[in-house]
Amino acid sequence: MKVVHLFLCCICCLGELFASDPIKFSIYFDTDSSSIVLQQQESLKKIIHDIAANSIQEIQIEAFCDDRGRAVYNQKLSLARAKSIKNILLSNWNIDSTVIKMSGKGEVSLENSSVLTVQKQRYENRRADVSIYITNAKDNQKVDDLELHTLDEGAVFTFHHILFEGGKSTLLQESKASLLALLHNMQRNPTYQIQIIGHIHLTDEKRKTIFDTKDIVTGNMLSEERSHVVYRYLIENGIAANRLSYLGKGGSEPLRKDPKYDRRVEFKVVKK
Repeated sequence: MKVVHLFLCCICCLGELFASDPIKFSIYFDTDSSSIVLQQQESLKKIIHDIAANSIQEIQIEAFCDDRGRAVYNQKLSLARAKSIKNILLSNWNIDSTVIKMSGKGEVSLENSSVLTVQKQRYENRRADVSIYITNAKDNQKVDDLELHTLDEGAVFTFHHILFEGGKSTLLQESKASLLALLHNMQRNPTYQIQIIGHIHLTDEKRKTIFDTKDIVTGNMLSEERSHVVYRYLIENGIAANRLSYLGKGGSEPLRKDPKYDRRVEFKVVKK
């Protein structure tokens, strides 16, 4: 008789969770199998349902095998187990595939040779560990307020947390939830076309000398690179390229707030 279960390592009050406090659980597999049995699938779907209202920052999946079999085979099997979990998450949860990070760790060696202990160890080693990082409820409210269908052509809007590192086109970690909200808006409103507009921060001193051609070119290039990062993200997640365009405005439109918020992208409704 097969003994299969899904063991929750940590269940918390979801409304109070921060990104640094992941929900963690493990899924166990039968010998030489990457299939997730129905009972575990239903348990996994229950977890998904319970936190679907929260913005997902990242999901980490690490899968393992017991010590039997060749190392190369076990490496492939562990990765297949991770993929099985990823596929269930994507088919039952409207999430961005890029937030899922998975790895196959191969086999886990036994620690001692007692027959009873060996059985138990091998069962526990045929598993995948899943960690789900979510934002707290307050952050979600900021992200989810805007609905694209309420905006007319020509309207300019922003998701407040799509921000970049200084001097780079690298998105801040906090941008993930807002990017996902943008993606969902584009998916829910398939006729909308938008323009993505990149910006940079300029110090007051730099602003005075911006007439230097090199500075203008550099600033415009960086702001355009930032808009292109978001453009590429949307395309990679299934948004048609003919619904998108992008450009950079350099530092010509500062917000006069914390410099962090000048390193941003904005969006313009081109067509409803």
